[in-house]
Amino acid sequence: MKWLLFILTSLIALVILYFLFIAGKNISYEAQSKYFDNVRTIASIIFGVTGAWLAITYPKALSSASAARQASADERVEALNRATEDSKILIGFVRTMIISIVVIAISLSIPFVKEVLALYQWAIDIKEYFRGALYSLLGITSIVQLGLLGLTLKNTYLALTELNRETAEAVTRAERDRNREH
Repeated sequence: MKWLLFILTSLIALVILYFLFIAGKNISYEAQSKYFDNVRTIASIIFGVTGAWLAITYPKALSSASAARQASADERVEALNRATEDSKILIGFVRTMIISIVVIAISLSIPFVKEVLALYQWAIDIKEYFRGALYSLLGITSIVQLGLLGLTLKNTYLALTELNRETAEAVTRAERDRNREH
């Protein structure tokens, strides 16, 4: 069943890329470059937001890993579970940042590749094919951007859920301490 879904998804993706390629052959580089500027801007924003979350989650993941290492035998399972959850959140943010860097690098390198290819007559003769390939690449990076937005939201949700859980535990402990005093 997974293979069938994979094959079906691959076929749909190839058909979409083909139509993007055909459509892109008639769209000028100047028009497409504006879209790549937007893709780069969005990737930069995602990178910045993810970097901020990484700065918040890294110390937590590091301290929970250290706590798991130093936990007694009775507390080790719970400490390992917390460390694993914190590491998953951290790795999610790191993956999002890496993909954002790749998208930014692609969008930054396109003008340079265009200028180099413009030096060769053979590339000028088939420039409509390069336009089609560029438009297909634009479609791929746009889909990747949507995926990055989803990953960022997912990882942010996980981090906020962890923060809420920690806060709820602290409130419960404070209430227990207050009840013991009375």
